[in-house]
Amino acid sequence: MASHDCTDIEIFGRGGSDEAGFVQIIEHRLRDREGLRYSWIEAEHQAMMELRPDTIGGIFCVHPDGGCTVVAYFTSEAAAREGESKDMPPEIMAWRDREMTYYEGEAAFYDLRDPWLYSP
Repeated sequence: MASHDCTDIEIFGRGGSDEAGFVQIIEHRLRDREGLRYSWIEAEHQAMMELRPDTIGGIFCVHPDGGCTVVAYFTSEAAAREGESKDMPPEIMAWRDREMTYYEGEAAFYDLRDPWLYSP
């Protein structure tokens, strides 16, 4: 992973949390930043968060070169894995499929199974 200075940052859910038992970092390339920005304010995004109580929240950062990093905070790895295996309602799946068109290429995933988190 590289270090990036980002000024385009969004918080989702409760943002980062020292209470997380599992953190996942996802690095990706963006195809359509503005489309993704609007996707995140749609009702389906809120519904997705409600379907996944294992997700505390996170931070979405856009790199100056068009890459992006998502840091997602979960209650535990077991809860996150269970949550990602659940069937989603068709309208949430359609929203998620449309959201994925705003990215290009394959994402890189980094799992922090024993995160050391501390906020002053």
